[in-house]
Amino acid sequence: MDGKTFQNLKVSPPAPFAFILHQAAIPTILKDTPKDFFHRRQMFLKDKADLAYSKLADIPSLKCYLKPEACTFLWTQLEMSSFLNIKDDEDFCEKLVLLPGRIGFGLRGWARHSIDMDTQTLEDAFERLKS
Repeated sequence: MDGKTFQNLKVSPPAPFAFILHQAAIPTILKDTPKDFFHRRQMFLKDKADLAYSKLADIPSLKCYLKPEACTFLWTQLEMSSFLNIKDDEDFCEKLVLLPGRIGFGLRGWARHSIDMDTQTLEDAFERLKS
């Protein structure tokens, strides 16, 4: 799968009950949560997305095709031929505590990176990925 195909990927919605439960909670969350919380959260996630995307530019074996504006995770395509003693995406992710793209999404050769964490932890994670 190339970057263009990935960008067009459609993920099916969660189970109907979970979807209805989330939908039912939204009005209360929006009404009762201070507005500045959403702004602070968006800025936090934007900062993490910018940092993660810039760090990935220095790791040629991981390709991120889409720079997110603000999110809790991002996807990378793995250049499996770059890795020694790693047989596939599942093996790679197991060694680094990432979610393989094949789990829940059917994307072989991809990894899902959580970036919703403090800056130092995120910096450390990308240093480990780089090595």
